[in-house]
Amino acid sequence: MTKLRLGTPSAAAPSLVVPLTKDAGLYQKYGLEGEVQVVEGAKNLLAGMFNGELPITYQGSPEVINAALGGADVVMFAGAINTIFFSIYTRPDVTDAQQLKGKKIGYTFGGNDEAGAKLALTHLGLRVPQDISPVNMAGGQAARIAGLQNGSVDAISIAPPFTFEAKRLGLKELINVADLKVEYQSGTFATTRSYLRNNRDVVVRFTKAISEGLKFMRTNKEASIKSLADYTKTTDREVLEQSWDAFANRYYNKVPKLTKPGLQYVMDNQITEPAVKSKKPEDFIDESVIQQLESEGFFRQLWEEDV
Repeated sequence: MTKLRLGTPSAAAPSLVVPLTKDAGLYQKYGLEGEVQVVEGAKNLLAGMFNGELPITYQGSPEVINAALGGADVVMFAGAINTIFFSIYTRPDVTDAQQLKGKKIGYTFGGNDEAGAKLALTHLGLRVPQDISPVNMAGGQAARIAGLQNGSVDAISIAPPFTFEAKRLGLKELINVADLKVEYQSGTFATTRSYLRNNRDVVVRFTKAISEGLKFMRTNKEASIKSLADYTKTTDREVLEQSWDAFANRYYNKVPKLTKPGLQYVMDNQITEPAVKSKKPEDFIDESVIQQLESEGFFRQLWEEDV
């Protein structure tokens, strides 16, 4: 067995496939002793990768691209979610987005929740930070809900299952970014180019395991809900079912391919570093592992159909 520590950005449904794959025994199936560690903040996840503690991380693409532009040895090799799914929630008294002008919105800087917030606010005619001030909120998405309730912020960016909890508490969903149907590289698996080069077999086995995890999630509802409950510390059955359905059947890919149009969208809309203008999505990714598994017929055999 090869020990492999994996980093995720939060104990929330968007990251479920990483611990679920462990709970289902699929890392072990491919000779990996997978250990999942939640590390809040995209920069902190990357720091864990660079110091060797977390050879593979699951996170949003913007911070990976920024790190690569800064000269870091980092590359994305697979993608589990190719759309953006965060919602903007406010207190019930907000009836129009323009009421948020001069107010505060809470999210984690550098993550997909920031990207979702900015995309949603732009659609609603608000600019960050000119019209609404961002607040970097630690403590997870539950802390953001609490912050919205106690008035420390006026809006928050959250994802399932916390969106369902917020709705149950009487908070108001201003917009669900998924409804905009933007192709966007959200959930991505990253490593260093040197680790991929020196431990390619480990990355291939990990990709096989996570691919089976994606199928397991879609085809094993009860086991997936149990894993989600353990991971998020959520006990509400309705919230768990809604979260499972959203990610298993709507957001997660069947095959963990990266989306080049989705990466280009990130580059055009989320990255402010001027050097990105001379780059292409291919500069930040390595598709060779996915291509190898495709050529071997792995995904076709896994799903028993062409995917």
